[in-house]
Amino acid sequence: MDTTVFDIQKLLESTCDDEDLAREVVRTLVQDTPEQLNGLELALAGNDAKTAERAAHSLKAVAATAGGELLRAKAYECELLGHDGDLDGIRERLPELRRLYTEFEAALRQSGFLDE
Repeated sequence: MDTTVFDIQKLLESTCDDEDLAREVVRTLVQDTPEQLNGLELALAGNDAKTAERAAHSLKAVAATAGGELLRAKAYECELLGHDGDLDGIRERLPELRRLYTEFEAALRQSGFLDE
């Protein structure tokens, strides 16, 4: 498995090797991330850089905790762009951010950390 998409060791490290907690983190991520992505999109539609920055920051944090390095890195790019007020830069990256989330979710399912 490509650890840049999903690093199981980072997930376990962030949860002190507690697999039950790791599964809860993953469940929460999968439940909340689509809403976070939609919130980011709404912030862009409303030309609200501060809200876009916060949405990207939240996504970055949960991806980091759950071992999603590529998703974390792209969310961080968006966070910095939001801080700079560059909404067009975020708009350009949003499709890739969504794609990376889809790949991350698939990797989580494949790993067995996400109960069906």
